[in-house]
Amino acid sequence: MVPKALMEGSAIKNLSPFKLIADDLNSGLIILDDRARIVYFNSWVGKAGNISDEGVLGEHFLNTFGCVEETRVWECVTDSLIFGLSGYISSKFVDSPFDFFENGFNGLEYYRINQSISIKPLQLSDGVFGCEIQIQDVSNFKRREDDLKKASVKLNTTAQELSHERDNMSAILESSKSAIMAFRNNGSISLANKAVKNVFGYEQDEVKRLLFSDLFSKDGVAGTSKNTAMFFEGFIQGADACPVLTAYKKDGSAFKVELQIGSVSDKINSERMVIARDVTERLRLERTLKNSESRFKALTSIAPVGIFYTNMHGQFRYVNGMWTMLTGLSLDQMAGKRWHEVVYSKDSELVMAKWLQSQADSTPFASEFRIKAGYKVIWVLGQVMEERDIDDNVVGFVGTITDVTSQKESRNQIEMLAFYDPLTTLANRRLFRDRMEHAIFSAKRTGGKLAFLNLDLDHFKRVNDTLGHDVGDLLLTNIASRLKECVRRDDTVARLGGDEFAILLVNIESPSVAALIAEKVISVVRKPVVLPEHQINMTVTIGISIFPDDAMTVSGMVKNSDMAMYSAKSLGRNRFGFFTEEMNEKVVSRFVMERDLRSAFEHDQFFLLYQPQYTVDTQKFIGMEALIRWQCPSRGLVPPDVFIQVAEQSGQIIEIGDWVLERSCEDMKALLDEDIIDPDSRICVNLSAKQFLEPRLPFVVHRALMQSGLSAKNLELEITESMLMENLGVALSLVRCLKGFGVYIAIDDFGTGYSSLGYLKQLPVDTLKIDKCFVDDLVDDEQDKGIVTAVIALAHNLNLSVIAEGIEFEEQLAFLRENDCDYAQGYLLSKPLMLDAVMENIRQGLNEKERSRRKGC
Repeated sequence: MVPKALMEGSAIKNLSPFKLIADDLNSGLIILDDRARIVYFNSWVGKAGNISDEGVLGEHFLNTFGCVEETRVWECVTDSLIFGLSGYISSKFVDSPFDFFENGFNGLEYYRINQSISIKPLQLSDGVFGCEIQIQDVSNFKRREDDLKKASVKLNTTAQELSHERDNMSAILESSKSAIMAFRNNGSISLANKAVKNVFGYEQDEVKRLLFSDLFSKDGVAGTSKNTAMFFEGFIQGADACPVLTAYKKDGSAFKVELQIGSVSDKINSERMVIARDVTERLRLERTLKNSESRFKALTSIAPVGIFYTNMHGQFRYVNGMWTMLTGLSLDQMAGKRWHEVVYSKDSELVMAKWLQSQADSTPFASEFRIKAGYKVIWVLGQVMEERDIDDNVVGFVGTITDVTSQKESRNQIEMLAFYDPLTTLANRRLFRDRMEHAIFSAKRTGGKLAFLNLDLDHFKRVNDTLGHDVGDLLLTNIASRLKECVRRDDTVARLGGDEFAILLVNIESPSVAALIAEKVISVVRKPVVLPEHQINMTVTIGISIFPDDAMTVSGMVKNSDMAMYSAKSLGRNRFGFFTEEMNEKVVSRFVMERDLRSAFEHDQFFLLYQPQYTVDTQKFIGMEALIRWQCPSRGLVPPDVFIQVAEQSGQIIEIGDWVLERSCEDMKALLDEDIIDPDSRICVNLSAKQFLEPRLPFVVHRALMQSGLSAKNLELEITESMLMENLGVALSLVRCLKGFGVYIAIDDFGTGYSSLGYLKQLPVDTLKIDKCFVDDLVDDEQDKGIVTAVIALAHNLNLSVIAEGIEFEEQLAFLRENDCDYAQGYLLSKPLMLDAVMENIRQGLNEKERSRRKGC
């Protein structure tokens, strides 16, 4: 179990043992609390994601890792937090959800880390659950490539040594102080040199009458040593090894012997060769014995690379089977030719220049180039080294070629993934930022102007939600092609993520050029996109910032274009807008409001008022609506319509909404405990859009009910039409889940949003709430009368209750009574009150009824 301190963001510094273990992991670890806030991440995540504790711990998971919002990772996190389910995301070469990179050459970001991810529920403390996210780095491509290169170099060295010694093999065989033997699969010795007598004490003819294993057993009993028996078992099966074992001479004396094992085989026979050295002679036998030319060919024939040997003029003298397989050319076909003549014609000039330079510098040649293999062209890594005699004269060259076509394609793909969007092939965020930095640097020197256009497709999410992500991807690809046609060759179009695109215009004469391009983009995007089985009409909103007029840095340009885009969206979308200083002032004002809101929550500056609700016919108390207020020391009493929007945009509405829900449930329970209201009375709590779409909402509601002791039947949650229609699928699931608790659901502001009647049949709602805008002119406006009458009739036909808000005049209440409206609230009946005032009013009403009853008696 993770210590409870993990629930308190700053307390993680006290978990030294836990952090030492977690930070030592060669994988990523992220721990989230029940609200999907980051309470811990280990050093691997910090390094790979280039993030630090400051501004991350305590923040919502998606604020730091927004790249996973629409991926399987976020789905698994929500499943874990809500339902306690574990999830696993298998790694794919091109599917790595987190923006994690590993440094490559020269300290530059070289490639994106490929990830396999597991998400598990985690008990943070008693009754509090979160989840842990483990990220495993599965990027091992570079290591495999390096191993291949090392193997290639090793084979080159071995080939050079073998070639140098091939003519002297016979003399070395007989003059060697090491015993050299050959034996068959059955262990019988077929060959032995003279040194067998010096090493083992047997004559050549004597040793041939023994089995090879007899040399390692005392008194001729094979397998007395378990290790020896295991070695021979592997040896007979063809395993290569260089062990040091205990052997026995003819006179029975034991000594340590080092064995070097190889094999020689043809189509008929198969033999194993052994070089046995007395370890005491090792210092005097530093030069390694070499195989003969036949053994050199046997070794190179099984090598996974093409090996060739030439004379000092570069003409072929030997090629192995892999060479012939790669080039399609045998040694006979290469007679009289030089090795670089097989290079593809388009690469031959460059390869020849490198080859001549390596000869002039007496350095090994290494280069990647293409060769024509039959009807296809492949990429190979060619390496050539000089062979020198004992007098240091060049007598030939030994080289290899390794097929690196797949590695070349993989490197190209890695580069594509690192700098280009895989879906649209446009520049990605990383490449776009790099080009912006270079463009700004150049513009500062020349005094030129740049324009940054921030593009956001309007309502693209609806396409994914209704038609599916495959159709959404086709749409994005089509839009990307259109955008490229709108700009010049030197300009850059990028996809920054999701439906967000960007355009960098360089060397523009004035901002009017950016306006012309923006109009062109809006025009081409607006044209219908014809896809298989679908025709889609899209629009785009564009924010524009100009260098150096609006900002002097990349971050400043991006920030200002964002503000310009959101300003254009607020004016109705499908348009473009330039950054202005007024926008900056609004952003600063909003930032200050966010800061004050955070302080307000920390210093208990929020409080609740409750507006009672009554039956229309008898004016009986049936519940009350919770209304939040903010008493700011510097601003005074701040209206909800001023700070709620800022809280929504900053994400603070989640914390505020949780507090309102919990406090409302506690106050309603206190009112019920007074036994002065109907036991079925309800407390009505408004849910914000962000709060409603939070996967953890059912958990928050359940917790509020459990902690307060309030029955679910006494809680009514109010949601708006627009919240439902923004994501109807998610809304259906959430509402049904909440209804499973037994709480009531009301649709607030009915008639002011989408007013789609179809969803009323699908949603298990209980109440429709008529907005105040229809009630205000209810007495004089015939259209409002018709709307209110229709809503009441519609609700009753669907077995729903109706409550009207904003009642201020008796005439309004009378109209609602005549048209069978169920419930009402407003200043005519009661203004919003503190809880104590609500209790006092109810008691006074009860006392008046009692006095009336007694008077009537």
